[in-house]
Parts: sequence; C-alpha cells; structure tokens
Amino acid sequence: MKLVFERDFPRVYAAMKYLVTTGEDIRLSFRVNCKVGYRWVTMAASKISDHADGSVSISCLYTISSDRELMYRRMLDDASIGIYVCDAQTKNTLYMNNTLRKQLGVDSETDVTEVNCYSILSDGDESFSDSYQYDSYQTRIIDGEGGYFFIRGRRIGWNGIPAIIEYISDR
Repeated sequence: MKLVFERDFPRVYAAMKYLVTTGEDIRLSFRVNCKVGYRWVTMAASKISDHADGSVSISCLYTISSDRELMYRRMLDDASIGIYVCDAQTKNTLYMNNTLRKQLGVDSETDVTEVNCYSILSDGDESFSDSYQYDSYQTRIIDGEGGYFFIRGRRIGWNGIPAIIEYISDR
C-alpha cells in the first residue's frame, strides 16, 4: 500500500519538487492511507543541504489534526443545514456533514469519499453542473419526492485541494 493517498500524490510530488529545486520551505495538507481509510496530515518540510552526489537532505515534520481543527469539524458536523464539499476538478466528494447525510438517507458509517457528487446529490442528474463554473452561486434541485433542496455554493481551498463547498437546506 502506498503511503500518500493516490489523488493527493500529484500535489505532494509537485510540492516536494518545488522544495528541492527552490530550497523554499513548504507546508502542505494531504491524506495518508491507513489500515482503514485515510487520515489528513500536515507536512512542514525544509531543505537542509545539497550533496555532491546530487542527493539532498530534507527535514519533514508531520502533524495530525489539532484540537482546533477537530473543533471546526465538529461544528460542521453539527450544523443545522447540510454541508457538502467536493473536488472542483473531479467533482468527487471530500466531505459531507451529518445533517446532509440524514437529509439524503446516507448512513453515517458509509464512506462517501471519492463518490461523484452527481450520484450523491441528484441520482446522477447533472443538470445543475453549470453552477460549478462560478465562484459562487445559488440554485435548487428537485429531490426524489418532488420537494426542493436549495443550494448556495462557492469555491474554496480544502486542505490544498481546489474545492466547492455547498450549503444545502430544504427551506
């Protein structure tokens, strides 16, 4: 099993290449594979020295989520509206809070990471996909029972990944 989560590998590789070529320190958040799923870590790295054989020495410090980050995660999970985050390029899920899981009937133990947003939010209907082209937007979609979900969304950075966050309510 590779240590770095496959979808994050290109970002980690590019950052390390930048560190080696420029010598400038980097700080980057990415996922590492675990026995069950993955964990987010933050890496701070510095180039220590160049060697005559062309190799370099690098110092890296890895940290897992702080108490502050965990507090923000709990706030998102407990919000009264649905919150959904997807990768802006692939449209794959990065995060879904408990409220949205309940609204959509998704079990809290179900891993939705990397599941396409259209299959989660609209049973494959991509008619609202034009919204994702804008920096911020408001739209609505019809749920399976004829009701509406109202969505406000905008572009954000999610641990270094260009992403879209959506705030979803049924009112």
